[in-house]
Amino acid sequence: MKVYCISGMGADFSLYENIIWPDGFEPIALPWLEPSKKENLEEYALRVAEPINLSQPFVLCGISMGGICAQIIAAQLKPAKLILLSTVKGKHEMPWPMRWFSGKLLSRYVPARVFRWMAFMSTPILGLKMSDDHRAFRKMMAQLSPEYYRWALYQIANWQAPKNVMPILHVHGSSDQVFPAYFIKNAVSVAGGSHLMVQQKPAEVSSFIKEFLGS
Repeated sequence: MKVYCISGMGADFSLYENIIWPDGFEPIALPWLEPSKKENLEEYALRVAEPINLSQPFVLCGISMGGICAQIIAAQLKPAKLILLSTVKGKHEMPWPMRWFSGKLLSRYVPARVFRWMAFMSTPILGLKMSDDHRAFRKMMAQLSPEYYRWALYQIANWQAPKNVMPILHVHGSSDQVFPAYFIKNAVSVAGGSHLMVQQKPAEVSSFIKEFLGS
C-alpha cells in the first residue's frame, strides 16, 4: 500500500529518510508547492494531494504543517489510515504565540522577508544541534519564497480542524518546542523527542508506525 508523505513547512522528503516502513508499504513524497496569492489552506492542501491515486487504498502521513495539510486532505479523500508526526489536531493544541498570528493586520503589514527570517531563526527550537544540520535545513527552507512563509504562518493560525473518523496515529516528541507536548492530547510520546524527532529518534517513530500499520 502506498503511504503519501508530506514534510514540514519548507522541508523536503529527506525528513523521512530514516523512517523504516513495514513490508508492503511504499512511501511516496507529496512535495510542497508555492501557494497562489488568494489560495486558502484547504485549497492548497487539495492541490498538494493531486498526485494521490484514488483507485487504490492508501495511507496519508504528515509532519508539522504537513500533518495539518494531511488532516485536510484526509477529510476529503478518506485514506485507510492517517499518521500525524510532530503536529497539532486543532487550535487547542497550538501555543498561544502561534494563535496570535491569526491577526490579519500582522500578516498584512509585516514584510514577508521577516517571516522567512523567523523561520530560519527557528532551527534551534526545532531540535537541530549540529551545524551541518542547521545548514542543510536552512538550504531546504531557502527554496521557498518569503511570501510563502507569511502565507503559511497566517494559514496555520487560522486553520479550522476537520473531523476525521479513520484510524489515526499521532506521534509527538516530549521535548517539542514548536508544539509543546503539554498542549497535545491523544498522542503517543517519544521521550526526549524534539520537533524533528523523525530524524533524531527514527527507531522509536518507526516502531510506532509499524505497530499502527500492522494493526
